[in-house]
Amino acid sequence: MKSNAIVLAEKFGANNYAPLPVVLVKAKGCWTKDENGKKYFDCLSAYSALNQGHNHPKIINAAINQMQKITLTSRAFHNVLLGDFLKELVKVSGLSKALPMNSGAEAVETAIKAARKWAYEIKKIKKIKQTLLYARIIFMEELQLLLVFLLKNNTETVLVLFVMDLN
Repeated sequence: MKSNAIVLAEKFGANNYAPLPVVLVKAKGCWTKDENGKKYFDCLSAYSALNQGHNHPKIINAAINQMQKITLTSRAFHNVLLGDFLKELVKVSGLSKALPMNSGAEAVETAIKAARKWAYEIKKIKKIKQTLLYARIIFMEELQLLLVFLLKNNTETVLVLFVMDLN
């Protein structure tokens, strides 16, 4: 018999993965337990988002400490931690600037803006009102991204290919 959690997820959730028929309810470190108490060794680590393990005490304490001060600030405001974080991030990445984001949607929006800026400033495409006719994001190799745009204005249609090397 299927778990009610699985039944509800299948009924109301859009499919993007075919998850295992296991409902995890608790975890500590690299170990998880399902709703029947069966223990699993977590080798996926949420596809590296949890490579420090579940419920790491230092991370839990740091999160509680921060959330008791302020939970989240919009990028419409500054906060006391962002500058130090960005300074350290560009130091370890070797890049000159960084732009942290909350979602893939923000990343795609920023990539589109960067591609359009590149088209205007580097390729010297006229900066007039344009309509985006087509956009496609293609992941190539490991950390390379190809953005394909078809832009149309009153006089011309321009194909813009923009490759981002994320290594």
